Amino acid sequence: MMERTFCNSTIAGEITLPGSKSYSHRALIASFIANKKTIIKNINFCDDVKETLMVLKALGGVFIEENGDIVFLKREAAANKISVEIKESASTLRFLLPLMIYLTNDVEITLSERLFSRGIAGYKDFLIANNIEIDVNKTTYHFKGKISENDIMAKETDSSQYLSGFLFLLSLFEKNCFLRLPSVIHSLPYLDMTIDTLKRFGIYFLRKDNLLIKELVYPSKIVYHVESDYSALAYFAVLGSIKGMIKINDINLNSLQGDKKILSILMDMGELFFIDKDYLIFSQKILHGISIDIDNNIDLGPILMVLGAFAYGETILLNTSRLVNKESDRLHNMVKELTKAGVDIQIADDKVIIHGKASYKGDNNFSTYHDHRIAMSLIIFALLNNGVSTFDDLECIKKSYPRFLEDIDKIILK
Repeated sequence: MMERTFCNSTIAGEITLPGSKSYSHRALIASFIANKKTIIKNINFCDDVKETLMVLKALGGVFIEENGDIVFLKREAAANKISVEIKESASTLRFLLPLMIYLTNDVEITLSERLFSRGIAGYKDFLIANNIEIDVNKTTYHFKGKISENDIMAKETDSSQYLSGFLFLLSLFEKNCFLRLPSVIHSLPYLDMTIDTLKRFGIYFLRKDNLLIKELVYPSKIVYHVESDYSALAYFAVLGSIKGMIKINDINLNSLQGDKKILSILMDMGELFFIDKDYLIFSQKILHGISIDIDNNIDLGPILMVLGAFAYGETILLNTSRLVNKESDRLHNMVKELTKAGVDIQIADDKVIIHGKASYKGDNNFSTYHDHRIAMSLIIFALLNNGVSTFDDLECIKKSYPRFLEDIDKIILK
């Protein structure tokens, strides 16, 4: 396990963020579906994305690495049986499970205990309706059978990841089947990102009321540049807005990423960051608490708790219950760690209520719960806290942002 200490630091500098993890997943899958030579630039080579690439290769995708880019060459026929191990990436599992069962008749998937506990509930009724045999042995799923090409009806409880998985499946169908969407979609921006990515690869979905219908497919040779990750930006935006000055380069201000909401949240709290064509500068301001609905931006939850801790007055995070079923129980784990650091933070129904103040002092031994977003959020707190903070495990950061600690070091003035 990687251990390290952090303390209150002078913050100034500039960084270029990694490519969006969410778009990296989608670009790899879309290239596999379009089945035309594709060059994917600025891909985020984090652990989760590596797992998606591993599964696509097992399904017959031929990819090579060339000058830091990923090049998709062709899709070969999948074997009659495939066995894969997906350790932590819920995105990989939910995006690709339908494709795996559609492309081969015998699929064995072994998961980590935590990912297994999160389950595949959004697909069970669909798989049963397609007469797919499902056997479970400890943390291994075994699927037998083949998905048929028919219209798909999504349920109200299906998350955006399941809906994206259905869209990827429909993209492979020869028939122009439709996806009927539920009336309420959690994390809707992520579904929009899937539709946007598929369009960039020549696969168009037309939306009519609550139906998504595959309309046109124009595959061609593609060069796809993965835009910078707004989820990663949030950590540095919060840090710069509370202390110091941070310039962040190569930002798509027209992005569809849901976590772009961090910009409007900070503005509502009093941050007046500088905006140019493709970069942002965040500098220290006096921030005040507000109410923030995180239903469409659930991954921002941990860093927003840190933000609320340093904002004057009361910050309320709404729709926080889905934080429980992530890589760890982010809701209770973040509240526990910030409470022991002296933050006035409480859970009330589906809300988190924080009474912030200007500073905190004291040494802390933080637990990350092997959760990358908890680890990165608490590191930001540690850089603002007047004391020494020790972390038990930082290897988990590689799940989404492998060079996070290097980028932190760039903006800490020695």
